[in-house]
Amino acid sequence: MTRGGNRLISPTRSPLEVLYPDPTDLPCEDTEIDIIAVHGLGSNVDWTWKWRDKTGQRPSVHWLRDPNMLPGLLPRARILVYNYESRWDSKAPRTRLQLCGESLIDDIHNVCKQSQRPIIFVGHSLGGLVVLYGLLYAEGEKTFQYIPRKTVGFVSLGTPFRGTGMWDIAKAIAKVMTPIGSFLGIIRDLGYDNSTLRDKVHAFVRLREKLSLPTCCFFEEFETNYGEKFRIPGLMKSMVVTEESACIPGWDRIQLATDHVQMNKYSGPYDSSFLRVSEEIKKMYYGAKHTIERRKQSSDEAHFMVPFGRNHGFVGREETLQFLLDRISPRADQDNCQRSAVEGLGGVGKSQLALEVAYRLHSKEPDLSVFWVPAVNQTTFDNAYRDIAQRLGLTGLNDDQTDIKALAKSALEKGSAGRWLFILDNADDVQLLFGGDDTKGLAEYLPFNRNGSIFVTTRTHEVSSRLDILPSDINTIEEMNNTEAFQLLQNGLSEDQLRDIKSVYKLLDLLAYLPLAIKQAASFMAKRGITATRYLDHCRTSNNALIDLLSKDFEDRNRYKDIPNPIATTWLISFEHISRDAPLAATYLQQLCFFGEKDIPRILLHEDSELEADEALGILKGYAFITEREEPNSFDMHRLVRLAMRNWIKEKGNRVKWITQGIEHLELQFPYPQYNKITAWIKYLPHAESASQFRHDAQNKTATCELLRKISVAYCTLGYYETAERIGQQALELAECNFGYNDLKTILAKTDLAYAFRFRGAYAKAENICREVLQGCEGLLNDIDPTRLKIMSELALNIGSQGRFREGEEIHQHILKMNREVLGETHPDTTRSMINLADCLRYQGDHKTSEELLRHLLRTINESQIPRSIIAQTRTSLAETLVYQGNYSEAEEILQQERDILVTELGAKHPQTLHQKRRLAEILSCQERYEEAEMLYGEILIDARERMGAESIQVILCMAGVGRALNCQRKYETAEPICQQAFELAKKVLGERHLITISTSTVVARSLRGQGKFEDAELIFRRALELQMEILGSKHRDTIRTLRDLAAVLSNQRKYQEAELLFREALELRRNVLGEGHLDTINTLNDVAIILVNQKKHEEAGLLFREALVLKGKILGQEHPDTINMLYTVAITSCKQGKYTEAKTLCQQVVEVRKKILGEEHPDTLGAIRLLSGIQRHMGEVS
Repeated sequence: MTRGGNRLISPTRSPLEVLYPDPTDLPCEDTEIDIIAVHGLGSNVDWTWKWRDKTGQRPSVHWLRDPNMLPGLLPRARILVYNYESRWDSKAPRTRLQLCGESLIDDIHNVCKQSQRPIIFVGHSLGGLVVLYGLLYAEGEKTFQYIPRKTVGFVSLGTPFRGTGMWDIAKAIAKVMTPIGSFLGIIRDLGYDNSTLRDKVHAFVRLREKLSLPTCCFFEEFETNYGEKFRIPGLMKSMVVTEESACIPGWDRIQLATDHVQMNKYSGPYDSSFLRVSEEIKKMYYGAKHTIERRKQSSDEAHFMVPFGRNHGFVGREETLQFLLDRISPRADQDNCQRSAVEGLGGVGKSQLALEVAYRLHSKEPDLSVFWVPAVNQTTFDNAYRDIAQRLGLTGLNDDQTDIKALAKSALEKGSAGRWLFILDNADDVQLLFGGDDTKGLAEYLPFNRNGSIFVTTRTHEVSSRLDILPSDINTIEEMNNTEAFQLLQNGLSEDQLRDIKSVYKLLDLLAYLPLAIKQAASFMAKRGITATRYLDHCRTSNNALIDLLSKDFEDRNRYKDIPNPIATTWLISFEHISRDAPLAATYLQQLCFFGEKDIPRILLHEDSELEADEALGILKGYAFITEREEPNSFDMHRLVRLAMRNWIKEKGNRVKWITQGIEHLELQFPYPQYNKITAWIKYLPHAESASQFRHDAQNKTATCELLRKISVAYCTLGYYETAERIGQQALELAECNFGYNDLKTILAKTDLAYAFRFRGAYAKAENICREVLQGCEGLLNDIDPTRLKIMSELALNIGSQGRFREGEEIHQHILKMNREVLGETHPDTTRSMINLADCLRYQGDHKTSEELLRHLLRTINESQIPRSIIAQTRTSLAETLVYQGNYSEAEEILQQERDILVTELGAKHPQTLHQKRRLAEILSCQERYEEAEMLYGEILIDARERMGAESIQVILCMAGVGRALNCQRKYETAEPICQQAFELAKKVLGERHLITISTSTVVARSLRGQGKFEDAELIFRRALELQMEILGSKHRDTIRTLRDLAAVLSNQRKYQEAELLFREALELRRNVLGEGHLDTINTLNDVAIILVNQKKHEEAGLLFREALVLKGKILGQEHPDTINMLYTVAITSCKQGKYTEAKTLCQQVVEVRKKILGEEHPDTLGAIRLLSGIQRHMGEVS
């Protein structure tokens, strides 16, 4: 804010007035740089930059005009002032900052005639914001973008980047002066930390970084005394713009020994403020050339991430190219992130067209970055985003928890990314791009930036439509015209091969002018040295019926109903020629076509000789039927070639043979899936699943059944339980149909299915399957057979998961005994049975025995013989047992180590990783670190919904965990709807009697109790307790907790006698199960004491409080907040018993510790001091 102007700006004056030089002395075109000064609020161009002597003895000084001031330092600069009206208190224009900024840019554009002279802006107070708003406006408008790019400096004199504390005063003045035309529009954004201004400054900081714009912030040292104007010194004396507001972190900042009004007025060439300001302007002036060159160099360093060299054999398509070049540049639509697409049949040349567009646009706009992202599958998409992130220099890429796609997307959406073109190639898989009901599609990671543009190549219009690409921005690629097709065929062929022009055009017509078909034909003719006429003869001898069969298997079966499919004709001819001339290459084609189309391991091919194999693969690559990947010994196969080859095999009558061979070889190479050896088997999974689609045609049913079982277990290991269940069902059906119900293969398939059901939470269904299997084993497997014992173990786990722990324990004990006798103490199966038994004992409350068993196991385990997964399971079980005994620190350390291992081996979002993270959140809650727990639960919940589905058990548990953490923070109203949603979901998915459902109901009840809805809470607690007593028994930890909760809610309703009985029952149970020293036991002891106080039984309550105090001090330490709170409670109890001396001593201890830990002004400290004063008054020690 500056002092009010004394007259209005004349609208007839030029918006930009030249103060120096006089055009007659130095013509405008001979000046080197423009310095444009913009005045502040309520000021004008005539006196705002002029110093006046208050005594009137010295002449005034205009530092922008006087020859011994700035003009003398920079004689070849043109100095201008911006003439705009900034009044607000009276006769104010109806304007605002945004409009002032836009007007500044419009006037520079009109007056300076798009001159390329660099500009230095000098802004005082509000004038600095006018410059800021103006440059942001110019950056967003194509017409004015040259202005920010020729700006080489910005000097800010007290600009309120964070607003001013005097805004409220100005607002009040404006309200009073409304009758004489005040208007707040121009200062509306000047409230301190105004959100609009904050966003503008944030955008300008990014623009400054993008342009490498030199800046300097000057700030005032003294308060401004506006009262002197009214001859009342001290009135409205304040810092108008503080240092925090005038300076932006990271920018140069300099203080001036003046106030806000005088910081743009200097008394002479030796004025200290002038020396400082002019020195910064000189730096910008003499550094202008370097700034412009550095900016140009930066634009020259645009990224060009295109995986292929330019195709110099590209021909034609000029009309389509021009259509695309007019649309895909970010400059085509500066108000949006432009999206364009080309559609067409596979092989029509979409990717080659995109490649040519990329090179042409890069040549035309060298400052434009180009990023090429193939959407062939998840892996190619992920790899491309990792490449983008590396090109942009992003950090944290080696952190497994980093979502690299989200990181790259965020970077491309920032202004610092510059202008870019994003080419999404092969965007054909709708499900991959847009996901399903429970999965996130890759389209979610497409960036949005008004400086960017997205160009898509796809085979299906559905992709363009769902990406919201306008019909006017979609170009459908048709076949080539005669001239273009001839030029393409001509590449690489001699004149003799194309001598018969009539045959050439007949051949092109037969090939439907499709680039891929033409290229394949040219490749064959070049390699074999045959003419177009000879190749045409081959085409004419093909089987039309075979063409029709082949066409039916294409993506759109109706496409070739009336007209034979020419590209299929080309491929069939090639198949025949390869079969005749290169039998091994033909064998490879027939093997490959039943596998997945991408990343096919070479090991899946039968190799007689490495040299012969290299030659055969070379032929297939020459035809472009397969493409070698960058990774060694891995190939991709064109999807249409794959379909065409399958039809060709079927027509030849060899379908059963090749399907059987493929499945047998896959089953042999595919190792049994284990989560700690994922890299050894995951590469085979897509190929095994592809081959399994033809399971009914395979002759070797044993190999087929085994392959299906491995696929099911693999998906279960990866956490895709529904897929595992579906494929497990296929394995079972195949086994039952071909081997009978009591065959071992059928038994194993059934067991795998039970495994999938258990992981999905369908315990009862899994139990029934296990019992059926065991019944079928009678007479087939003896009692000590390892397979039978594994089935029994699966049965016991499902029984225990339903809360029938005693029944489960008996089975686990039996299994452990048999495994020790048959397999030995150190066998993995024996180890697993010991872990399962320890878990079962823990669930029943026998924590000590469980801990001893697990520690013994860890001491004796041989890590070289036992799989890593079993070691992890042992350590995790030990951690959970420690939690039950209150040993949280060791448990947390174990789980953190296991979580880190899982993140490395499986990824941050794998179900097992999420499960381990949830265990960590539970431990944080146990340690009363509720905010940390809430945040962790929330993170897991998001990942679980994305990976496992909205109705998965993990989602239910995480929602309940969030509710539990909120309850513990007393945010009951927030917690209740979350808990209710989790409870309803649990009832729907698991049923009312499921342990997770029961546990979730108690979380709901706690949120109700916290809101005073005691009767509703009581009903829920009673129902939960009834079910837990029936299912878990009275000694189970969950049962005791619910018993304690029910007692508490009864106490809330003043039903003290019943509450006391339940509290005492819970106390005895916890003493028996957990021991005297467990925190839960101590807290229940405290509960009993409190209920006694409520019944005025102070003597007994005091004894219990003291007992709890001693125990808490031992476990938590004498200065732990819980211990001090208990000490405070004991002091109060002593008061109520009239034991003031004892109470005084205890209270003094509380005050001393709370002062030390919480501070003297903390409410808890003050409460203790008040109690101490009251005790001292009773004792007569103070008045």
